[in-house]
Amino acid sequence: MNNSSSIDIEQDSLEDEKVAFAATEDERNNKRKVMPRRRQSNFDSIISMSIGDEDDEGYITLPESTHTLLHTQPMNSLPFAFSVGIALLSISCLVLVIWNALSAGEPGNKLGVPVRVETSVLIAQYCGLFVGLLAEEEIPQALILLRLITRESLQISYPEMSYTRFLLACVLRLVMGYLFLLNLFLTIVQADNVIGIFFDILALEFVQKLDDVSYGLSKKYMLGRRMLRAASKEYKVQKRRRTTRRREDVPTEGSSVNHEIQGCKLIRRKCGSQMYSKAGDFVVKSTLLLNLSCLLIGVSIIASRQLNGRFWCSSVQVRLGDDILRKALIRNNTDSSITERTLVYAYFNGHYVLNGTYQGRPRYTEQNKVYPTDRYNETIPAEIRYCNNRWVFYHPDIVKTEYDEEYDREECQWLLRSPKTKEFNLLDVAASDWEVWKGGRGAIGSTDGLSIACDDVDSRADCNYHGDVIDSTCECHEGYTSAHCEFEMPCKYLEEDFSVDGLDSSGIEYEWSRNEDDQLIWLYDRAVYNWIPRYDLGDYLSAVYNVSKEELKRAEGVSRQDVNFTVIGTYVGNRWVASLGFLNEKNQSIGYDVEYHAFWRNKFAERTFFISSPETIFGSIIGVDMYRIVDKADYNGSPYGVLDLEDRKEGAGFFRCYEVDEVLS
Repeated sequence: MNNSSSIDIEQDSLEDEKVAFAATEDERNNKRKVMPRRRQSNFDSIISMSIGDEDDEGYITLPESTHTLLHTQPMNSLPFAFSVGIALLSISCLVLVIWNALSAGEPGNKLGVPVRVETSVLIAQYCGLFVGLLAEEEIPQALILLRLITRESLQISYPEMSYTRFLLACVLRLVMGYLFLLNLFLTIVQADNVIGIFFDILALEFVQKLDDVSYGLSKKYMLGRRMLRAASKEYKVQKRRRTTRRREDVPTEGSSVNHEIQGCKLIRRKCGSQMYSKAGDFVVKSTLLLNLSCLLIGVSIIASRQLNGRFWCSSVQVRLGDDILRKALIRNNTDSSITERTLVYAYFNGHYVLNGTYQGRPRYTEQNKVYPTDRYNETIPAEIRYCNNRWVFYHPDIVKTEYDEEYDREECQWLLRSPKTKEFNLLDVAASDWEVWKGGRGAIGSTDGLSIACDDVDSRADCNYHGDVIDSTCECHEGYTSAHCEFEMPCKYLEEDFSVDGLDSSGIEYEWSRNEDDQLIWLYDRAVYNWIPRYDLGDYLSAVYNVSKEELKRAEGVSRQDVNFTVIGTYVGNRWVASLGFLNEKNQSIGYDVEYHAFWRNKFAERTFFISSPETIFGSIIGVDMYRIVDKADYNGSPYGVLDLEDRKEGAGFFRCYEVDEVLS
């Protein structure tokens, strides 16, 4: 027999089964006393449409889904095994999507939501919420099936079916429905574009409806004969019934009649009108309303936190590379006059904290270099903010032109800027190709070494496991320091092993500097050292530079008489420098009391004797190569002049830690 003949015989067999089933139904209807039907509510009409056809005698048709086959087919049959496989596949896909979505989270943002979204995306999120709820059908189907079908009604219609398996199939529908809603919530709150929201909802809806798709393919003979036979059967189950009792129908003694109609036991004169349980209606409707409310509240909370900047970094660590603007134009705050000064961008490295918003994005303000947790009071800080479709680094007193202030405002007065972007998160554009203002011909160039990282503290990992998190800050263990405990505590005393211009500096000691409040000085999270005077360094320097000591003081902006000359070793954002400094009579460094900034201190113009290689990020000066500045003229494009390692081996370092007992001796 060929395949065509087999299909015809199989279809004839299925038709015979349908005819037999219809005859059985007719026989049941003829035996059953017809009762008056109540008027069907709109909600009941929706029920009939969502579950299956409802005949005139109160039967419902089970949904055409492989979930139905889980309790209508024998457990040792192929249709049952296939239905289990479809259920596992759907659940696995939904669980994997949830897993992947939650893996995008991070400390302070467990759900991995964007820091903020456009208004159009926010509106689309709420629209997508309603679209997803309307598309989700497993939860209402399961609740309505449980509401309409009882153990008795299922046993009357199909004695061979297990009510326990029917309950498990309904539970499976509920599980898949709530997995879908959880995916819907994560998809919506993690979205940052409109079209992605609706594409993701369509994908989730397809995964959830694999049971319906598989059932439809089975009815088309696409999955084999046994699946065709199982999918071609129609299952009609008698619905739960509850009768109303009229006062005149209350049975009296001797006049009661026991009617048993299709499992509905009535003790009264005649059957009254039949209705569904109002409690069941309430459960279904309230469940759907509760689902909607939970999703709306969840999305609203996330949107509110986005608008309030909850997901922005509260502080960032900024490194601007080694770029230099030789003739930066500086506007004086008092008289608006313009002066020129060499701008070393690295002087602005350090901590920047969130300080409100600008054009709907966070604005980060530079912090004090002496106390990184404090803002500047007198010094005007730099800022990183969003302006005219770019993120920019700017300072209000550093301009590009001294004649056209309007041009500067239109150009956002930028010194560094990102490519054009609509990103709300500064960190998302930190790794892109930023441009830097260098002045003159070819004024705009690319920058190297730019680094912007979130500086928030959420766990011990942010403290490099050398400290504990207390109030979102690192409390460093003994022997470690800095904002993230990444540096070992610096030495209190140093010595250099070097000689210059006949001055034997071998064994010269340096100590960790103290300011005039007798506090240890930190700059850029590093210790500051000063040379311990053993002779009058001013006499030596006046002889070298052929100027008087008073002229040296005036050149460095010092007018006090009670000061001694010294050498100060400081970190200035990306390099260590050894330059001229001054001590009071108590050997305390002056000029480092409250606020400090290497650019506004005009550190580049100070008499600097030694400088380290660029991008030195070590927390200590120990082991760092220091180059002697032979001539500060601009040779070969280097603004630092001629640098000489003085026959020292590269990597040998310049300073070493000096033991306390050696100094005291």
